[in-house]
Amino acid sequence: MLSSFEQSFAQALLEPGQPVPQCLAAHNAQSATRRFAVYRNNVVAGLVKAIEARFPAVEKIVGEDFFVAIARVFVVERPPRSPLLATCGDEFADFIGAFEPARELP
Repeated sequence: MLSSFEQSFAQALLEPGQPVPQCLAAHNAQSATRRFAVYRNNVVAGLVKAIEARFPAVEKIVGEDFFVAIARVFVVERPPRSPLLATCGDEFADFIGAFEPARELP
C-alpha cells in the first residue's frame, strides 16, 4: 500500500494538470515545475519505449507516430501496477480494441 505522498507523486507523474508535489525543493517554484515536467516526460517516454519493445508488430501496422500517441494515452490511463517493465502493456491489446481512433484498424 502506497503512502499518501507516494500516491500523490505517482498521480502527478502521469497527470500533467496535477501540481508539482510539495515536498520537491528548488530555489524557486518555476524551477521545480520545469524540472518535474522533464522528469514526468522521461517517465512517460520510458514507459512508451517499454510498450514499443513488447509490440513491434503493432507499431509496424499503425506507424510510429500513431503508435507513440496511443502508447502515451495508454500509459497515462493505465499506469503499470508492477515494477517489472516486462509486464508493462499486458492490457495494451484490449486498450487498442476499445480506443476510438483505432476502431478502423484490423
